[in-house]
Amino acid sequence: MKKNKEFKSFIFILLFAAVLNFTAVLNAHSYRAESGIKYYNIRLGNIPKTRSIAIDKLGNVWIGNKYSGTVQEINGQSRRIIRTIFLGKGSKPRALAIDGNGNVWVADKGYASVKEINGATGQVTATVRLVKYSKPKSIAVDGNGNVWTASKNNGTVQEINGQSRRIIRTIFLGKGSKPRALAIDGNGNVWVADKGYGTVQEINRGTGKVISTIYLSKKSHPFSLAIGKSGNVWVANHKTGTVQKISGKTHKILSTTLLPSSAFAHPKSIAIDGSGNIWAADKGNGRIVEINHKNGRIMRSLNVSAFDRPNIIAIDKSGNIWVPNIPGASLIEIVSAAKGPEYFPHIYSASNASYPQWP
Repeated sequence: MKKNKEFKSFIFILLFAAVLNFTAVLNAHSYRAESGIKYYNIRLGNIPKTRSIAIDKLGNVWIGNKYSGTVQEINGQSRRIIRTIFLGKGSKPRALAIDGNGNVWVADKGYASVKEINGATGQVTATVRLVKYSKPKSIAVDGNGNVWTASKNNGTVQEINGQSRRIIRTIFLGKGSKPRALAIDGNGNVWVADKGYGTVQEINRGTGKVISTIYLSKKSHPFSLAIGKSGNVWVANHKTGTVQKISGKTHKILSTTLLPSSAFAHPKSIAIDGSGNIWAADKGNGRIVEINHKNGRIMRSLNVSAFDRPNIIAIDKSGNIWVPNIPGASLIEIVSAAKGPEYFPHIYSASNASYPQWP
């Protein structure tokens, strides 16, 4: 009997040690420096396919993991995982946005829904079921606290009341439409990157109607949008390896920047820093490219790794660039490379802005 108890105690100690070791692995990170730039690689454990990222006003990084149905919060200073939130077996979080209260909104492709996570407790506080056949892949919060989401497979953009958590309206963009990204300008209008039509469309916030359409190319596959301080719209084209600048007033294309090694260039995400420059995550070449916002010229290219595939990008208030790495199940921080913080026009222009990412 005594030996049996000793054996059980021994097994418990082994299991406890394994848990501690597993936790240590999850929170481990490595460091390297190259050409004066510091890189940190934060391991996320066996959780591949990180498809979304957002940074809260505390500087903590939130990421959504498509295949594990989880959202993780990482401390921006210690680079350690604070918590992992499981959204369900069939969940596929594809995009994140954070509102003025610090709550995290998740576009869940798997459950055809939008979920709200309390930023303080990590608890799911609301689930909004979207219209039939929705598979949301992008999400944004406007200056009134309302949530916008786009679904590629049914060509719709939906607006959700941030307080009642009810759908206000559903905007159908067309049979061949495949909206892939959203951005909100200083007037509260919603801009849509439409992969299906190869266009960028502007939706009036009041009427919900499309008021302008900018034709790019059907081969361009616009994948990401960002809006600068002057109101110009920047779009990353996945297939053509280009980043284009569109006038927010005249709706004309002002510049087209072809990324280096264009045959392999696949910009999947862009962000604008505090100086107005554009940063593009080039998944095809495993690097981050900085583009001058005035002339569209490439200023520098940071090689993340030959094996890394950066597909999303975010910039914190200290100018640190955060990039999830798909095959490596990790999160890469490029220290003070940008002139932060990341710019969101509806934060600075709306008196009741609901997304004050930085004080």
